[in-house]
Amino acid sequence: TKKEMRILAKHEAHAVHCPTSNQKLACGGTLSYPAMIEAGVDVRLGTDGAASNNSLDMRSESKAASLVQRHDHWDARILDPIETWKLATKGSTDWITWNLDDIRMRPIGRDNRRILANTIYSGGDVLDVFVGGEAIRRNGKTLTIDESKACKDIEDAAIDYYSEI
Repeated sequence: TKKEMRILAKHEAHAVHCPTSNQKLACGGTLSYPAMIEAGVDVRLGTDGAASNNSLDMRSESKAASLVQRHDHWDARILDPIETWKLATKGSTDWITWNLDDIRMRPIGRDNRRILANTIYSGGDVLDVFVGGEAIRRNGKTLTIDESKACKDIEDAAIDYYSEI
């Protein structure tokens, strides 16, 4: 309600928009971004976790956030690429890089908005990921785990699980 939004704003609480989780769990609706912003609430973007989203992909969540808000409010101007990018990265110290040689990521035109729009709506493969200053992924390869072993372990666990059902 508007009263609850004013309370959130007064106490500087953060509201987290998790559109994919809201849709998957059929929770009865999504966060009203325009109303929250108008009330002065600090809105962030989240995935709500892999169990309720099937993904931790913030690019996909950014696209979902923009599209669901535009749909819910019948306004294609809500959460444009710049605002969506800010929502997705607000308060973050982590960063990622993309291959700008990918034709989808080239800044063509009068401004660089295409890069943000393509990152949010159809971004290419992520090359590098840094979390807390530590490289987690470089040049498209995960550094912190053995991906082949992890995939095999997951497959083995799934086979064991389903063989008992």
